[in-house]
Amino acid sequence: MTATVIPFSFETSEVRAISDEQGESWFVAADVAAVLGYRNAPDMTRMLDDDEAATHNLRIRSENGVEQDREMTIISESGLYACILKSRRPEAKAFRKWVTGEVLPALRKTGRYAVPTEATINPAQQRQLQNAIAAHFPEGKQRPYAWSRFNNHFALGSYKQLPASRLDEALVYIDQMPGAILESERERQVRESVRAARFLLTFDAKGQMHLHEVPGDAFVFAAEELPRLVGDVNYPRAMLPSLLKAAADRLAA
Repeated sequence: MTATVIPFSFETSEVRAISDEQGESWFVAADVAAVLGYRNAPDMTRMLDDDEAATHNLRIRSENGVEQDREMTIISESGLYACILKSRRPEAKAFRKWVTGEVLPALRKTGRYAVPTEATINPAQQRQLQNAIAAHFPEGKQRPYAWSRFNNHFALGSYKQLPASRLDEALVYIDQMPGAILESERERQVRESVRAARFLLTFDAKGQMHLHEVPGDAFVFAAEELPRLVGDVNYPRAMLPSLLKAAADRLAA
């Protein structure tokens, strides 16, 4: 039997999956190997047990929309976890959470060989969505969150399953997503705090210059203000630290 592949998208990488007749989830080995940083699918699957990898006829849709049957290596859910544990990629943990949080629930919800009945977006329209996400979320680290939110909003396993009739709605939704706006506001606050930072420039006995950041909650006053704050009296130099503290306490009061 030829199984129909359900495409998912992890960040910008496609990960194709199926559910077999027993309801078990399987994943295209080549897609998983690419995400987890293995040289190729055979290099990854050779460490798996016999029951964790298999070949299967899959119905693949090409870029021009034509479907064709191809025999491909697939790995089981347990095989997938084994590959994730041995991966050195920092994305492996995020990939595992994505699989357990989005892919597996979607596979179990859509059924064994579920195929959308309505025409889905074509490759050109998929790029429209990709470009919209990239423009709205210029920081790459924000995009997994954006795609996850997008897929949840439209109840999709992957944005590629979006019905073509909802493309305009999807573009409007991306434009209104608040993540990038909140991030820009945070960056603005950081820039303002840096701009408001205060520094003290001093020179040591050798003439070397030193720059010291002044804490934001510190009191700053000129030397000529000291007599006004603690009294116009000639105090010994050794008393200067305690006088400064007294001046600060007075300002605080």
